[in-house]
Amino acid sequence: MNWFRCGVPGAAGVLVAVAQTSVGFDLNDRGNAECLRGNYAEAERLHNQAVQAWRALGPGYQAHMAVSLLNLGLDLCAQGRRREAVEAYEQALALRRYDDALRLQQRAGAILAYR
Repeated sequence: MNWFRCGVPGAAGVLVAVAQTSVGFDLNDRGNAECLRGNYAEAERLHNQAVQAWRALGPGYQAHMAVSLLNLGLDLCAQGRRREAVEAYEQALALRRYDDALRLQQRAGAILAYR
């Protein structure tokens, strides 16, 4: 019975993470839909919320946050706010570079461990 008590908090944590991931995807998708409708201010608001949702989930979700930042940059650019768009694009690029470097490092470690 003790194993069950220990397992429940872990399962609840997983469910919370899944729910938060779903929120990030939903906000990003809704922002994309508003952007396609030409409602750039609403798209910006939704993409900003998506970025915050991904940020709250931690470093394992940086690639998702980079996509939402890229979408945010598109919203800002469409509103003529080019400088802010460039900042969003730069943040997205930095996150992607970091994420890619981390994955390469993990692969290199796995290859070296295999030898």
